[in-house]
Amino acid sequence: MRGSVLWITADNSWNEAALAAAFGTAWLRELGVPASVQPVRPGLGPAIAGPPGVSVAAPLLAERRRGFRRPKLVFPGPSDLGRVVVDQSVQDAFGFDVTWPAGAASALFLRTVPEPDFDYGVLSAYDAVWAANRPVWDAVRSSHAVPESRLWLVPPPHLGTARMNPRPGSGILVAAGVLDVVKGLDMVFNALTVLRDRGQIWQLLVLGDGPERGRWTVYARALGLDVRFEPADWDWDSAISGADIFIAPQFRDGLGWDVAAAARVGTPVVMADLPTLRDPVRHAADAVILPETRAADLVEALERLAGNRTARQQPAPSDQAVSVWREMLA
Repeated sequence: MRGSVLWITADNSWNEAALAAAFGTAWLRELGVPASVQPVRPGLGPAIAGPPGVSVAAPLLAERRRGFRRPKLVFPGPSDLGRVVVDQSVQDAFGFDVTWPAGAASALFLRTVPEPDFDYGVLSAYDAVWAANRPVWDAVRSSHAVPESRLWLVPPPHLGTARMNPRPGSGILVAAGVLDVVKGLDMVFNALTVLRDRGQIWQLLVLGDGPERGRWTVYARALGLDVRFEPADWDWDSAISGADIFIAPQFRDGLGWDVAAAARVGTPVVMADLPTLRDPVRHAADAVILPETRAADLVEALERLAGNRTARQQPAPSDQAVSVWREMLA
């Protein structure tokens, strides 16, 4: 593909759409494709700065507007723009009051399965549909609204550069993602207090940011837990590869890229039972899927993995993701 990529999100706060844009453009830059992020409006929570080297432009709208007619949005683009990736949050909020630069190919990035009354006909306005997970891909494919030649199941991108530095027995847990009400860290903190009372001390490293980080910082301190928040650390692969166990307790997830990173670098995973998380670990030996997202289940899973530490199996490097991303941009 020739030209750069502009990835458009509805706002610039820490949320799943902005996280996908940040890591998606960082991965494209690693592949030698210039890419940048353009939010439509400011967000309600902490602003996302993006990984090093990724340009996140100022929002097109100066403030969030409620109760007004949707504005018509015309997105500026560099002269060499080759593709516009539009997150579904933009489609949901603004529909087709959106105009992207003439001559640029377009792709709709879908993270969640459309509602039953969704009009799949709107997908025809895009040159391609990028499904962030297999349930979305299945739903769009079964709708027959998009030719399979224009429908892509997006391979999880690399989230930094894994240094493959596992430290078995060091008692380090890592969680990553958007720190919002569906992340489930309250349950993790409660489980860690139970384990501490049993003489099992864990350190927890939390990568990411979001509206709940302040509350969880206070809660972890009140419980006397060793929890460290690193909102500015974008090298998730390295942090995850250095953990004993990666935990993904979220109640909802449209990406699953954090779990995919753990599976890629060979870190054992304890995770919620979500379809988007099951797919990345289907070939992983050290993955525990919680029957319910309860502290008691997490305690049991962590004790089981801690008592059954074995030599970590490092997956063989694969360039499949590279080739698929390049085909998506062709």
